Amino acid sequence: MRFLVTLERGEDGYVVVECPALPGCVSQGKTEEEALANIKDAIVGILEVRRKHGLPFPEVHTSEVEVAGPSLPPHADGSHDCQHQRKVSRRIGTGGLGVSPR
Repeated sequence: MRFLVTLERGEDGYVVVECPALPGCVSQGKTEEEALANIKDAIVGILEVRRKHGLPFPEVHTSEVEVAGPSLPPHADGSHDCQHQRKVSRRIGTGGLGVSPR
């Protein structure tokens, strides 16, 4: 299974990572790599609990939308996009972690 996660730098300097498909599934790490490893563990834990209690696995659908918004300052390379807000979306898989859909 693959899940979309978001990463952003917290006020304390840690990288905070969240899995929107699994409400409440949030973790953090000192580095992006540590945060991603931690959220994988959290996702696996949630999926194992759902399996144990006979709860369905989430159906994850992602889509991109384009919106008109306030003028944002350009990046150093001249581009404009939402990453300017220091929020990054990544797809991660739980492959190799012993979890598979029913």
